[in-house]
Amino acid sequence: EQYLRAGEIEKGGEKLRQMAKNSLEIINYYTTLPDYFASLVHEEQEREMGQLHNLLVLTRRYGLEELNKDIDGKLQKLIEHLSGKKEIN
Repeated sequence: EQYLRAGEIEKGGEKLRQMAKNSLEIINYYTTLPDYFASLVHEEQEREMGQLHNLLVLTRRYGLEELNKDIDGKLQKLIEHLSGKKEIN
C-alpha cells in the first residue's frame, strides 16, 4: 500500500498482483492436501482468503479496476471450488 500512497500506482499494482498470486497458489496447495490435514491448515487458508479480500479493498480504493476484476474473478472461482461446486480453471 505504501507504493500506492506515494503515487507509484504501477509499482504498487504489480506488488498487489504478486501478493494475490501468492495467496491463490497457497490456497490451491492447501486444497490438494488430504482431508485429514484440512483442520491443520484451516486458519492459514482463512488468513489467505482475508488477504485476498484486503487486496480487493485496496484495488478499489486506488482505482485499479482491471486488477480488482482479475482478483475478484479468481477469488469467486476459488470460493466455488471450496464450496464443492466446480474445479478451478
